[in-house]
Amino acid sequence: MYSRNVVVVPMLLLLYCRAKLDELGLDLDGKHTKAEVRFNLIFNALVRYKEVYGNLSVPYEFSIPADATWSPDSWGMKLGAV
Repeated sequence: MYSRNVVVVPMLLLLYCRAKLDELGLDLDGKHTKAEVRFNLIFNALVRYKEVYGNLSVPYEFSIPADATWSPDSWGMKLGAV
């Protein structure tokens, strides 16, 4: 069985490390890593999925449709496989 933790845990660790560096005062000039951009895209898609369907039980086969309900950046994303 596929575990979503394979994707989520490293992203959460990255965000935690980024927050700790921010606490030290490290100025990254608003730059974001690819992993942070991807995490935000997935997170926002999951928030929208919950708004639309009322849960986070995303079927494995679910892909985000290209319609106004969803952000154009997420269209076609295989959210169930993330």
